[in-house]
Amino acid sequence: MSRRKDIQKLHAHGMVNPCSNYCFGEGGAGTYSDGKLFTRSHKRGDVSRILSILIAFGAPEDILIDAHPHIGSNRLPRVITAMREAIVSHGGEIHFDSWVTDVCIDSGRITGVGVDGKGKIHGDAVILATGHSARDIFELFHRKSIGIEPKPFALGVRVEHPQPLIDQIQYHHSPRHPGLPAASYRLATQVDGRGVFSFCMCPGGFIVPTSTAPGELVVNGMSLSDRDAPLANSGVVVEIRLEDVNDVPERESLTLMDFQRNLEQQAFQAGGCGLKAPAQRMTDFVNGRLSNTLPQSSYRPGIVSAPVHNIFPESIISF
Repeated sequence: MSRRKDIQKLHAHGMVNPCSNYCFGEGGAGTYSDGKLFTRSHKRGDVSRILSILIAFGAPEDILIDAHPHIGSNRLPRVITAMREAIVSHGGEIHFDSWVTDVCIDSGRITGVGVDGKGKIHGDAVILATGHSARDIFELFHRKSIGIEPKPFALGVRVEHPQPLIDQIQYHHSPRHPGLPAASYRLATQVDGRGVFSFCMCPGGFIVPTSTAPGELVVNGMSLSDRDAPLANSGVVVEIRLEDVNDVPERESLTLMDFQRNLEQQAFQAGGCGLKAPAQRMTDFVNGRLSNTLPQSSYRPGIVSAPVHNIFPESIISF
């Protein structure tokens, strides 16, 4: 409940709680990333056991038969809560409001973690499942000279369209038949040997602020279970490589993280106020010009016309 209130403050007032937001809280980022259960990878093996576990805790049974199974941001928090309650009932412990600020090292092995204001927690094994946004953990490892290395990632923009437009393109009929789901799409290509592709396509969805620190702006997409909102959105991203970024020798292992954070700070400044997002019509983005008008957007903090093409390095927008 407290996380939900913090997310409401994100939308209404642009207030970012670094410990409780769309990325951080019970269930991690996935709880509010609408529960898409689909991967492009062909090496994952049979995932039916995972789907069955989700159903046992409240997910709809049709995820077993859908080609692109989806739970929805309105249903998924209840599923995660049920999982937590089951863990506790079997003797597990969940420590909320426990910020890991140190790691315990004995004979070159991590044996526990230090928690802000709560001392140390030791264990036979320590698993750090941080996701990509827990920058404080990477900074901690850097300070302690624990080996980490930068990993290439994908970066780009979130594109929003009227859902009826996507339905018309995919179904060749408007309006779509009431028995058909909101249409989705997938884009993937190679440009000069570099991947350019769509990511996290949200039919009938919303764009939401996923910043994890004040003074930074990141957006993501999500859908509710019915996917019946009037707009669709998708990330369109470019593969980022180490050679795209100028290394700072003393922070070489954090170079891509610093690059990412710098762009998020530029995006925040371009928005001009709170968590308003800089926006541009796609045709204007491609042609490098400011948009005189902007269409309707689902992004609740609001959008402002800005030269988004100036935020990204030329090596990215040229793709």
